[in-house]
Amino acid sequence: MRASCFRSRAKKKDGHFIEALQSGDFWLQDLLTTYAGKKPSVAVKPTDIALFQYTGGTTGVSKAAVATHANLVANMLQQESFLAVDGVPGEQEIFLGAIPFFHVFGMVAVLAMAAKLGSTVILIPNAREINDVVECIHKFKPTLFHGVPALYNAINIHPKVQSGEISLRSIRACLSGSAPLPPSVKAEFERLSGGTLLEGFGMSEAPTATHVNPLRGENRVGSIGLPLPDTDMRIVSLDDGETDVPVGEVGELLMAGPQIMLGYHNMPDETAKVLREHDGKIWLYTGDIARMDEDGYFYIVDRKKDMALIGGYNVYPNAIEKVLKNHPGVAEVGVAAVPHPDKVGQETLKAWVVKADGAEITEAELIKFASEHLAPYEVPRRIAFIDELPKSAVGKTLRRELVRLEMESRGKQTG
Repeated sequence: MRASCFRSRAKKKDGHFIEALQSGDFWLQDLLTTYAGKKPSVAVKPTDIALFQYTGGTTGVSKAAVATHANLVANMLQQESFLAVDGVPGEQEIFLGAIPFFHVFGMVAVLAMAAKLGSTVILIPNAREINDVVECIHKFKPTLFHGVPALYNAINIHPKVQSGEISLRSIRACLSGSAPLPPSVKAEFERLSGGTLLEGFGMSEAPTATHVNPLRGENRVGSIGLPLPDTDMRIVSLDDGETDVPVGEVGELLMAGPQIMLGYHNMPDETAKVLREHDGKIWLYTGDIARMDEDGYFYIVDRKKDMALIGGYNVYPNAIEKVLKNHPGVAEVGVAAVPHPDKVGQETLKAWVVKADGAEITEAELIKFASEHLAPYEVPRRIAFIDELPKSAVGKTLRRELVRLEMESRGKQTG
């Protein structure tokens, strides 16, 4: 017996889809009614494998991170401690399910959390349909809404939200992940909703969150926040990978805690690279360059693999993206190092820009803007305008795809 695959879809006049059942398919409600109160005859231990969460593959081949039931439950409880409000019964919370449940972000932060609290979940089949999202907010009045920066920005600029026809005032808290949260997006969403938009951080290897800005504490703009309970952090030298660096200095982010994966499925060599023992703990080498301030707030600088060497200087694409996003004509931007077209063995920077609606900007204008806010070696030498950035399922920009686009373009020019 199998649940419905819903392969056949019929389009209604208002643009939504209805699902057509096939032979052998079942409605979920029928299954719940038939088997209500019956527990499966399967013994499940906390240490048993629960799922393989494939990494986003933003810098290379996707890998299957092995998570146990204990990993997932621990992380759900960790997040609950940061988001729960005293005196608010869980059954009164309404989650807007606008992130995919096949990824641990949605699975743990929305689905599992709602089950634990006894909350309602509003299911959003496709969060790219912004009209549907804002209509669901208007109709169902969610209180918690986890998502990605691009989604919050799309809601901010939606005409019905801007005009006040649709209110966001029911939303009290949101958790943003997958990409850096622009301060302007955070400020505008909080102005419109009256709630708090928290920036956090997580990985497929530590499903799903490791850091969050506290709901009942200081939110530091640009920071991923504080480590979740029972999560230990280190920042070590990029040179030797072992020496702890002083507060405020950048290095590789390491973490240990109950949410850390068992390893990569059938990839012992890759597992050994990222899971290492130190002082009796297993530490996950994240591959992220980060720093910690004097109060214990963490800041992601960039991925180690994305760091570029330009003119003898370490350059971080994330920092350049943050500057270019401040231009009013830029909706989204991705920056990556590409092989220098004239100097063998050297790199140069290129930016790919999605224009804001109605914006008329040129490559020269953006390069001038970058020159006014960045060091000379950080300024992209070329800028391309595209309709949308290549992204993973949870909204992370795929820089390797940007580099591939560049190399394909060069091949066509020389072919």
